[in-house]
Amino acid sequence: MKSQRLKIIGVTLTLFALALLAISLFAREITHQSDLLDEQVTALENDQAQQAQLNQLKKVITRTKEERDQVASYYIESQADSIDFLNYIETLADESFVDLVTKSASEVEKGKDKEKVTSLEVKYLVTSSLPAAERFIKLLENIPFVSEITGVTLTQKEAGEWTADITIEVVILNHENNS
Repeated sequence: MKSQRLKIIGVTLTLFALALLAISLFAREITHQSDLLDEQVTALENDQAQQAQLNQLKKVITRTKEERDQVASYYIESQADSIDFLNYIETLADESFVDLVTKSASEVEKGKDKEKVTSLEVKYLVTSSLPAAERFIKLLENIPFVSEITGVTLTQKEAGEWTADITIEVVILNHENNS
């Protein structure tokens, strides 16, 4: 009876040890699966946050299209658009009753590396009365382009006739590389 009791205790202890081992293995697997689930939930939350930001960005892009188009219109899009700019200035000259001669037009680069800005530098000779020349210069100061008048020299030629040497630079938004 004692040996049978020892056998039962031995079997019980063995079963108990196996149960503890099984429980610890199950607990370890549950912890491992829980960690994997946490990583997947975090990845899913990050993905959803990125999707939400992307959707907001798309809405901003759509909502600001008119404003961006308006700002872009202040720039010469490329060197090819410089003809439109020159025609616009000639139209202003005709409307201002001044004689306009384009002396030169050339590309100018200012700044270094990433801050380099390419501009179209145009030199004009204007002949007119002093008030007409001043009105024309004021129009040039307010043209709807990102530009800067870099030089103006007014000279009286005859009574009532003035000439103005004007240099203006207008920013080219997209530089076309000819190499």
